[in-house]
Amino acid sequence: MDVLSLALEAAPKALVYAATMLAIGACVARALFRLRVTQLVAAGDRHTFESALTRVVVAAAAGLVVALALRAWAHTAAAFGLPGSFSWENLYLIAAESRWGESWQKQIAASVVLVIFTRMIEPWRRIGWWLTALGSLTLCYLLPLLGHAAGQPSRVFLHGSHILGGGVWLGTLVSIAMAARIGTGAGTLAARWPPVRRQMLAQFSPVAFAGSALLVVTGAVAVWSYLGAIGNLLAVGYGRLLLLKLVLVVAVGACGFSNWRRLRLPPTSSRWSPLPGNLVAAEIALAITVVLVTAVLTETEHP
Repeated sequence: MDVLSLALEAAPKALVYAATMLAIGACVARALFRLRVTQLVAAGDRHTFESALTRVVVAAAAGLVVALALRAWAHTAAAFGLPGSFSWENLYLIAAESRWGESWQKQIAASVVLVIFTRMIEPWRRIGWWLTALGSLTLCYLLPLLGHAAGQPSRVFLHGSHILGGGVWLGTLVSIAMAARIGTGAGTLAARWPPVRRQMLAQFSPVAFAGSALLVVTGAVAVWSYLGAIGNLLAVGYGRLLLLKLVLVVAVGACGFSNWRRLRLPPTSSRWSPLPGNLVAAEIALAITVVLVTAVLTETEHP
């Protein structure tokens, strides 16, 4: 695959992964907030934070629809060239009549249903969140229908679980950060948001551990399945990309561990701060890079 085709395929795929993981993360963040944090904050703050999480998941679902539409266009461009990608006949051939399109149709249909579920959160909060969580989980296992795992149920399950692990870990972290930023703009509540954000991050460590464990285990199995030999880590392009991803994941984990240690410090400590802001920002930036590398990796031929 030439560089242009790789970029066209990988860029919207990264957006698809990011939106799906963010939707998963928003659902997990909401559950974490309800189970562990809601009793520690004022009623007004509870409502504001839940409303902010709702906005995050609505945006994630809408972004997923757009990203999947871009995927269909990008795949058409990779197949027919950029000029040919603007032909309705070519777009229809790829999206509606090709084998690739059969799997894409399932994904786009599920993403539209997810948008509907997220819109149910405001009028029917509990059932809306449950349906949104179910829709997000389903999408984790529909996305691998296109790519290395296509046509192999065991690998579809493996890749879907890998996406789920990323959503539980990194998607939840980003959802907390986004919701807190939205909530901070809520007028008179702004001054009280640092403690709320700190409580969410302090309670996040078990979730982060569970998500990262699932990510690492499924990633290790995928490495064993696809790499062939350890020497391929340096010998082939797929291996070098995989090695880069491994380094980035370790870096994300190191940032997360440092955040966890800082959040455990007592207020009397000289190193205590309301929020480990720089490390959280670094963790999120590295997480975004991991998603980008993963998108390129899944479009690269393995040994």
